[in-house]
Amino acid sequence: MTKPQFKLSDLLDATVNSTNALPNQKRFSQILVVLQKIPTAAESLASLLQSKMRAFLKRLVLKREMYFVLKLIDFLVTSSEKFRACVFTQQFIKLIVSVYSMKEIIQLSSKPTIVQIKAAEVFTHFSSFQNFAPLLPLVPKITISTSQSFLFQPSCAISGISIDDANEIVSLSQDAIDDEVKNKTLKEKTKTQFLDNLKFLSSQLNLPDSHISTNQKELVEKVIKTIENSEVETDSLKRTFSVHENIAQAKIQFSKRRATSLTIDRHSNEFERLENMYENYQKLFASHS
Repeated sequence: MTKPQFKLSDLLDATVNSTNALPNQKRFSQILVVLQKIPTAAESLASLLQSKMRAFLKRLVLKREMYFVLKLIDFLVTSSEKFRACVFTQQFIKLIVSVYSMKEIIQLSSKPTIVQIKAAEVFTHFSSFQNFAPLLPLVPKITISTSQSFLFQPSCAISGISIDDANEIVSLSQDAIDDEVKNKTLKEKTKTQFLDNLKFLSSQLNLPDSHISTNQKELVEKVIKTIENSEVETDSLKRTFSVHENIAQAKIQFSKRRATSLTIDRHSNEFERLENMYENYQKLFASHS
């Protein structure tokens, strides 16, 4: 009977999946066994982890998953000399530095992210190895504290969960809440901004001397109604900003124009952009319905 085949990439994906409540220590150990038994596994895994970091820098990987990736790297560097040799390279360290230095798209507070804190911890642990010394010049000055104050005291520890795990659950949960708040804040800010612009436009179009057709007025009103009634939750800040950017390019600036100067000929381009904006919103709504 043949043994079931597995891909190292699948094992890695399952290990660092952002749906995990905590780092999956059992799978961490399974990956370590793979590194010990398969000579080429360390190099392959290092390559996969680099791909994860590059994806994170392109905002294609969530912070929670990147946190688990860094946690896994930290564990394996400590446990496997062969893997450590694959990590202690300029290319790999520069990627971790980029992850550490990456700024959020929108920051509502100045506190470091869980990814930045974990990356700082990784560098602190790496520096305890003698063969990391030549790579130290690549590491930026760590300006954030890596020490975690106890959110749970020993006497309050949850049965069956260590204090460290309890602290980690709180940190990861709080980070998820912060992300949700940022997404909602950004979405509402974008929505309000464009509603204000469109409502101003609508008020101008309804003036007796605006010379705007009924169809064009209806289009504006339809856009306003669609945006006001939407309850779309964006998948990520990346998608939100992409939509924001597209709509920003289509924004109509009427605030400095006299209402009496509005004519179809002069503003045909503005209405074309308005139609494009409405199409962008429709596509966004359809993708989340």
